[in-house]
Amino acid sequence: GVRLSYHGRMLRFSPFPTKTQARGFYEKAKTEQREGRFFPERYQQHGQPVQDFIDRYTPTIHHKITAADEAVFAIWWGQWYANRSIQAMTAEDLEAARLSLKEGHGSRYGRPRTLARVNRYTQWLHQMLAHPVNVKHLPLGKNPASSIQKYPEKRPPRHSASPEQEQALIAALEQETPGARDWITIAVLCGLRQAEQFNRKKADVDTNIWAFIIPNAKHADQPKIAYIPPSAREAVKRQLQTPGPWLIPHPLNPTQPFPISRWYKTGYRRAVRKAGLPNNFNWHSLRHTFASRMLLSGASTKTVAQAGGWSSERMVAEVYGHLTNQHVI
Repeated sequence: GVRLSYHGRMLRFSPFPTKTQARGFYEKAKTEQREGRFFPERYQQHGQPVQDFIDRYTPTIHHKITAADEAVFAIWWGQWYANRSIQAMTAEDLEAARLSLKEGHGSRYGRPRTLARVNRYTQWLHQMLAHPVNVKHLPLGKNPASSIQKYPEKRPPRHSASPEQEQALIAALEQETPGARDWITIAVLCGLRQAEQFNRKKADVDTNIWAFIIPNAKHADQPKIAYIPPSAREAVKRQLQTPGPWLIPHPLNPTQPFPISRWYKTGYRRAVRKAGLPNNFNWHSLRHTFASRMLLSGASTKTVAQAGGWSSERMVAEVYGHLTNQHVI
């Protein structure tokens, strides 16, 4: 590969079959620069098209939860870099792409995208280029998307329930959906995400080691193992005795999983209001409760990260550590 400074920015040209050809191109380009005849666009078609990288990466997607989003990201970036090579990925062009994303170009109904959504698009591009299949083909082995800085995101406040609030929620939820007590217990004591819990089959429960085996878990290249503590085993046993293959089956058709989306917007939200919890106390707040209680019990951030399947200890400390202050008297 060849690197050249042009108007204050570094341009990369590759690949060249041999070092001799690369050296010849470098000398020719420097001569053209001195004489004012150097136009990088003339040579950028020699790089590999961005679409080749996208096509090579897309079949490797294995997270079912994010597959739909990743397909949208692939289409958008493919259209942005249509018929252009990897050499076109400069810092200026990437900033222009992010501005286009923010303004809503290519979105449904043309609505502007949130900063968090724009971050997801750019993170996907970075991960796509950093994939082992692609990285060896990048100019000089460097990821051109590494220069992208995330936009600051406004995250909603995170809540953690005290034991008294948990019992109030269970009592309110039992009035809405009898039997839902076990669902809250499993969420608080095992730290499962909503999709991980309601999309579980009974075959995913290993009663020999008392653990959930979760394929395609977030932040995991291998199946996630979520251990079931003794205090949650009775609730899991009752769910294993329900009809059908699903841990939480559909009340009218046990061959299907529980219709979480509709119930969540009606029964669960009403129970949250009856229990006197904040309106934005969502199902994921039960996972926050799991993390904060483990930290309160003296568990290390490493133990909590492993138990809940978080990507790093730092995330546990920064995101969940402050929640423990809610229960300090």
